[in-house]
Amino acid sequence: MGIATLIAKVFGIPSQSHKPYVGTPIITILSTIIQLVGEELFKFIGIVLPMIFTYKYIGRKGAIIVGIIVSQLIFSRAHISAYGSNIADLILTIGIGSIVFLLIYVKTKNITISYLVHLIWDFVGILPVIFGIATLLF
Repeated sequence: MGIATLIAKVFGIPSQSHKPYVGTPIITILSTIIQLVGEELFKFIGIVLPMIFTYKYIGRKGAIIVGIIVSQLIFSRAHISAYGSNIADLILTIGIGSIVFLLIYVKTKNITISYLVHLIWDFVGILPVIFGIATLLF
């Protein structure tokens, strides 16, 4: 559960519960750190390849827009089963956050910065759940 999922809860958007965190908090934290590296690389490839193929035909801005759209479609599709085909939840929790991370990459041209922002974004929502204090916050 990241920040976007917590925001969805506040606005009454039903969210598909993910599997409970299994193992110790340290294992959950380490596995999340590794998983987010994979997610950022997945989105990076999803944005860069369309940009490479469309740049000379539609220019830099057009290629960035096409890259973001393609990356979002692929990344959202990869998460659809985890969100129980709940499109509103998918758009809020995956779509908005991923666009922010992609725009950070486009602006900085540094995947490490987008990864660190993604890590902070997810940990603000995950850590209270891991340590059992989420009910105190929401």
